[in-house]
Amino acid sequence: AGIGTGNQSGVQEINIIGGVIGEASEDGSVLTGAVGGNKAAGIGGGAQDKCTITMKITNATIVYAKGGDDAAGIGGGYERGANIDIGNGAIIEKAIGGKNGAGIGCGPNGSQQTINITGTALIKLAQGGENGAGIGGGKTRSAIINISGGNIEHAKGGANAAGIGCGEGNNDSNAITITDGVIYAEGGSGTN
Repeated sequence: AGIGTGNQSGVQEINIIGGVIGEASEDGSVLTGAVGGNKAAGIGGGAQDKCTITMKITNATIVYAKGGDDAAGIGGGYERGANIDIGNGAIIEKAIGGKNGAGIGCGPNGSQQTINITGTALIKLAQGGENGAGIGGGKTRSAIINISGGNIEHAKGGANAAGIGCGEGNNDSNAITITDGVIYAEGGSGTN
């Protein structure tokens, strides 16, 4: 991962509780930040981690987090999920999943975990790769999603996937609970 674990590693917690990760050029055309390699998340897990990662993001700005193919922008790598809490003071400008990965959530075939978005969290763009949800599951997966606050300006699914919810071909039971917050979610187009 750009920030997090290597493949088949065992880091259990990632706490981002301040600071700025990445930057944009003056015209916004060039972004730097946390970028994962193949099957690894921008921020989160590598492929086939040995344990489930728990992530907490508060009072920090993430300018850009992008997963490699088969991984989430923020969350799990290949065949892995992550428990993710995004809360007060968190600003996520762009979280982009690689092919088959969610923008925020899990990679393809990742274990189903929980995503909590609360308080004053601001998510400007969470975009899944092809077959991955904007927020939620990678290909063949979903997540337990609880939104009780915050502002999600744009959660965009990749082709065949939900803006918030499941990736393509989901085999899990899916649970989404929204009790507060401002949300714009857009599903991806189909390819059939």
